[in-house]
Order: sequence, then structure tokens, then C-alpha cells
Amino acid sequence: MGQVARAEVTSEGIVNSWQQSISTGFPYILDIVSVAAALWLAKKRFPKTAFLAGLTFMLLCIRPLFDLVCETVGFLLGEKGDLYFMNQILGRMPMWVCLVFSIGLALLSISAVLRQYRLQASRGRYVA
Repeated sequence: MGQVARAEVTSEGIVNSWQQSISTGFPYILDIVSVAAALWLAKKRFPKTAFLAGLTFMLLCIRPLFDLVCETVGFLLGEKGDLYFMNQILGRMPMWVCLVFSIGLALLSISAVLRQYRLQASRGRYVA
């Protein structure tokens, strides 16, 4: 059986809870920014080629959703990762509100990008 590698960050010298919140929460802020960028692209400047549309879908929609869902499942199974520490700092309710909002926004971005892709493909814009 193989092993799953995990990255672990130590926070020596970071003593204030706001500093810990920033360092622990930054990957999730990146996820939200990625999802917002996908929603903006779906509305304003959708990629002109199927390859770029797929890359947008993968990097700006699927990657953040995968990250959010995996971390949430890990937290529910008792893993002491980022969400465990965010729960310690923010509290249970604010953390879950942020998670549910983030996952919902990621699902919305997937829907918007797929809808826009289907619209562009039906217009004959993407041909194989």
C-alpha cells in the first residue's frame, strides 16, 4: 500500500491569534479568489479556445472545490489540519458558515463555467 504525503507548516514565532488565522486561512482565501475569478471569466471574458476553457475549469473551479471538500472531510474524520486550527481560533459556527459558503460558491462557479462552455460550444465556437 502507498502512503499519502502531507505538507505540514509549523508556526514558530506566530503567537497572536490573528496571525495564526491569516497563515492558516490563506490557502482558503486563495480558493475563494480562484472561484471568484472563474465566475468573473464566465460572465465577462470566457476563454476563446476549448483548451483554455478546460484549464480555467480545472484550475479555477475544480481545484478549489477539491481542496475545500478534502479538508472538510479530513476535519470531520478528526484530522488536526488547517480546519482544526481555524476551528480553535474562530469557533465552530463561523468556520462552518465560511466552509458552506465557500463550497457553495465553488459549486456555483462550476455550474457557471460549464453553462458558458456549453453555450460557446453550441455556437460552434469550439470545434475538434
